[in-house]
Amino acid sequence: MTTIRIQRAAGIVTLVPPGATGGQLSATTGAQPAPTVLDDMPDLDVLVLEVIGGHLSWNLFAGQPLPAAVLDDPESAQDWLWAVYGEDVALAVADTALAHAHADADAEATLGDADASADVDADAMRHHMPSAVPARPELVNALHRLAYAHWAARWWPASTVDGIPALDPDLLAAEITELTDACDTALDGADAEPFARPGSSTRFDLPPGFGTITGHEPLDTGSGADQGRGAVPSEHPGGAPNRETARDGDHGPSESTSRTPDHETARDGTHELSETLGRADDYALAAGGATSMGGGLIIARGSGEWDWRRCPPGILDPGENAVSWQVARTAETSTVQVSVVAAPDCRRGVPEHLRPYMRVRTAQPARTRPSPSDDVEFTTPLHLRGDAWTGSVQIPGPPETSPEVTIFVPGVGPANPPHEESEVRARIRRFARLRLTELTGDSLLTAEAAAAGADEDF
Repeated sequence: MTTIRIQRAAGIVTLVPPGATGGQLSATTGAQPAPTVLDDMPDLDVLVLEVIGGHLSWNLFAGQPLPAAVLDDPESAQDWLWAVYGEDVALAVADTALAHAHADADAEATLGDADASADVDADAMRHHMPSAVPARPELVNALHRLAYAHWAARWWPASTVDGIPALDPDLLAAEITELTDACDTALDGADAEPFARPGSSTRFDLPPGFGTITGHEPLDTGSGADQGRGAVPSEHPGGAPNRETARDGDHGPSESTSRTPDHETARDGTHELSETLGRADDYALAAGGATSMGGGLIIARGSGEWDWRRCPPGILDPGENAVSWQVARTAETSTVQVSVVAAPDCRRGVPEHLRPYMRVRTAQPARTRPSPSDDVEFTTPLHLRGDAWTGSVQIPGPPETSPEVTIFVPGVGPANPPHEESEVRARIRRFARLRLTELTGDSLLTAEAAAAGADEDF
C-alpha cells in the first residue's frame, strides 16, 4: 500500500508517491524523489508516458511501485485512475476537482471579495493523502515497462568504448507496439501511436518532442564552418558563448568533458581506426611520439564525453571517453584534431540535418587575440570516416590553455543543461551493465535479452 499526495493548483492535479529505494543501485542513489513533467526539465533518468488526461513518470533508479501523475484533464483520466491507483485515489481526484469547481463558482459570485479569493487559493492548494491499491497491477506493470522501453529507445547507452551492446531497434519497436496495445485503455496522444514506420530499421527518427525543446542552440551560420581543414572563429552576438564544454581535467557541464592529457601514452605516430568495432582502447586518438597524424609537434591531448541531450541516438558513442582531441603545432599554426567514436549501431547515410558538429574554444596569447579579453571559437562539421566522426580546425598561434571541445547537432537539445550530468550518465552506464549481466529482479525487454545473449566482442 502506497500513500499518494494529491494536489491541485492552476487547474492541474498532481499525484505524487513518496521517493522510493530498492534495487541494486539503491546503495549509491538513495531515496529518489518522484519526478513529474512539471519539473523544469526531466533528467536523463526519468521515464515519461503520455496517457489519457495527462502524463505518468517514474525515476529509472528509484524502484517506484507507482508512477507520479500530472493530470490536465482529471475527468478523462478517470478511465484509468482506478486501475492504476485504486478507487480511493480516483474518488479523491474527483472530489478535488468538484471542490475546486465549487470554489471557482463561489469566487465568481463574490468577485472582488479578497477573503473569498483567498479561500479559493487555499482550496486549490489543498492536499489529500489517500492510500493507493491498484485494481489492475498488470496494467501498472505494463505501463512502466512501456515507459522504460520508450526511455531505452532514446537513452540506452550503447557503447563500443564502454562495452555496452546496442539494442536491436526492430525488436524494441515490436515490443513497444505490443505494450502499446496492452495499455490502450490508458494511452492517448503520441504514446498511443506506432513507434516506428513499417520497415524502418534506423534510429534517426527523433522521439516525440525531442526536436522541439525550447532554448536549443542553432548553428552559427557565420562561423565559417567546413572550410577545408580549418574554420574561422564564430561570433556570439548578444551574449557569452555556450560554456557547456569540455575542459582539460574538468568534468564540466555535459559536453565532451576532457581529462588531463596523458603524455605517457605513446604509439608510433599515427592514429588508426579499427575497420570493425573492436576494443575500446583501439579508438583513443593517441598520436604518440613527437608528431601528429597530420604532421607537427603534439603539444596537448585529452579525452572525455559529450552531452547526450545534444545529439539523437544511434549517431555518436555515448561512452565516457568517446571524444578524443589533440593539438598539433607547425610553424605559426596550431591544428586541433577531434575524433568521436561512432555509435555501435550507426549506419551510413546520416541525414544532413543530423550531422554532428564540433566547436573548439581556445584561449589565445594576448598578441593573437582579437581583443585582450576574447577567447577564440571555431565551428566545423564532423565527417564519418571508418568508425569515428572526425574533424579539425586551425587556430592562430599556440593556445594558452587546453581547448574546450563541444560536440553537438545544430538545433538539437537545450543550449544550457539544467545541471551538470556526468554523474547521472555514469549511473546509467552502470545500470545498463547490470541489466545485461546480473539478475536485477526485473524482466528484460526482448531487445535487452537478445543483447545480453549475443556473443559480441566489445
